[in-house]
Amino acid sequence: HLDKKIYNVGKDLTVSGGTVSDVLDNVPSVSVDVEGNVALRGNENVTIFINGKPSGLVGLNSTEALRQLPAETIERVEIITSPSARYDAEGTAGIINIILRRSKLQGLNGAINANIGHPLQAGISGNINYRTGDFNFFNTTSLNYREAPGESTTETEYFNGDDPNTFVDEYRDFDRSQKGLTTNTGLEWYITDSASLTTSMVYSNSKDDDLTTNNIFLRDNLGNLTSNYTRLENEEEDDKNIQYNVNFDKQFNNNSQHKLTFDFQYENSTENEYSYIEDAIDERVATLEDQDRILLQTDYVHPFSENSQFEIGYRGNFRTQDIDYALEFEDLDTGDFVLNDSVSNNLIYKEYVNAIYSQYGTKIKEKFTFLLGLRLESTRITIDQVTSGDLEKRDYVDLFPTVNLGYEISESQSITIGYNRRISRPRSRFVNPFPSRSSATNLFQGNPNINPSYSNAFDIGYLNQMGKVTLNSSVYYQRETDAFTFISEDTGTTTIVGGEEVPVIRRTPINLATNDRYGFEFNVSFRQSKKWNVNGNINLFQSVTKGDYNGVTYDADNFSWFARINNKYTLPGQIDWQTRLNYRGPSEDAQNKRKGMFSCDLA
Repeated sequence: HLDKKIYNVGKDLTVSGGTVSDVLDNVPSVSVDVEGNVALRGNENVTIFINGKPSGLVGLNSTEALRQLPAETIERVEIITSPSARYDAEGTAGIINIILRRSKLQGLNGAINANIGHPLQAGISGNINYRTGDFNFFNTTSLNYREAPGESTTETEYFNGDDPNTFVDEYRDFDRSQKGLTTNTGLEWYITDSASLTTSMVYSNSKDDDLTTNNIFLRDNLGNLTSNYTRLENEEEDDKNIQYNVNFDKQFNNNSQHKLTFDFQYENSTENEYSYIEDAIDERVATLEDQDRILLQTDYVHPFSENSQFEIGYRGNFRTQDIDYALEFEDLDTGDFVLNDSVSNNLIYKEYVNAIYSQYGTKIKEKFTFLLGLRLESTRITIDQVTSGDLEKRDYVDLFPTVNLGYEISESQSITIGYNRRISRPRSRFVNPFPSRSSATNLFQGNPNINPSYSNAFDIGYLNQMGKVTLNSSVYYQRETDAFTFISEDTGTTTIVGGEEVPVIRRTPINLATNDRYGFEFNVSFRQSKKWNVNGNINLFQSVTKGDYNGVTYDADNFSWFARINNKYTLPGQIDWQTRLNYRGPSEDAQNKRKGMFSCDLA
């Protein structure tokens, strides 16, 4: 596979009872931070697919959704750092494709898995498959409960010119619990030996209860404590998703490579979040999100010979998202809650993307392979700010060429070279001009003038299989223009915190001029015997960002890295023991710093 690397994760003990986030955090090239944000080679602008397509299973908020999908439902993960023209151009870092389990064994078969762990997490999952004659019925269902306590520290310095004026330290303790249900059921009909029709339905429902205790300390310019207080936030979240899929697959001339496929997908996702904040003035916040999405896709593959083929296809992805945000504050005189009109708002965001592509691949003299493709995407976006009555429409058409080359040096060694152009479109939250509060002194505000960012990426890979040892390394470079960057700036307003006036800080996305990323990754695996195998990987990358905004320079030069070692050994009695070590290096940008993080998993 010139454009992807495949990792079978079905037997990974360290993620048993976990979620998709746990699985991805054990895949080379992928890292997941403490907040659940997924990064590919250190870049969080990554697209996540389920079974090769966009899916509601990754939800309106992919970070939370990936914590809900059980690890037991996953068969393998495909890492696509140099996507071919067949795939969406969205996501400058690349694509992570999660393949769900499905059995096709004859007769009736199934399995049940139960798990329990610490901090408290428990789950039970089962799958059943029944195939007879021309039909195959399948179902995978899981129930899970998990608690995720944690803590974080935020230190903010406010400057008067070049001198620090005020320090605000926030220490947060999290008490979080989550319970969820996911079921995937479907029926395959083998119409003939060369044609099949598959229908399936995926339903997921999760409920979260979170309590955040935020202890806030204010210090003067000398670091002396001036006041402190505690802010409590109780949050309840209810997420539902239902997705219907229809797939038709037709093969020609008894050749599995010569085929025509049609796909239809409809989904509805809701994410309702309610918060009660106990502060000097109590607040109630409700965020209601509803999304409808339709996907239409057809692909035709025509092989000219055993070693060459042509492919052409279409994909239409039509998404409508309705976001209703309401913030109420307590009137201290009456005790009633009053709507805050300055931040409460309703936004309807529509994104319609039509795409056509073609690509041609061939293998020459059993040594040299190439895959050349071109994708055209037409994007239409409508931003309807219902509260203010403003309506904005954007239309643009882009071309995305892809080149993937491969050369087999020997039976055990090969080199790959990839190039692709990609896009990152602003999400609905990025363009909503109404602010949303994350704390008394911090708010997030979208930027309706933000534009999509584009990237050109190059990748050179080397693979060497030496008996029991396999080496896999890559050197990569990416240049991104109009790169998304989140900046923090003073709003010019203040709020009373612990009896002190503290500036309110706004965090907003902007387009900066350029972002250059350089990196090297190295993976090694060693299988001594059937009983013992060990693998490790390290990824080193540097990001150079340049750009100005409102007269402020946000240039940044950041070097970081992450590494992991995974060791698995079979003890007497067929008991498997697995150990995993992870380290994520420190990083920083123009305004933020993040310390390194180490973790160890035993299973």
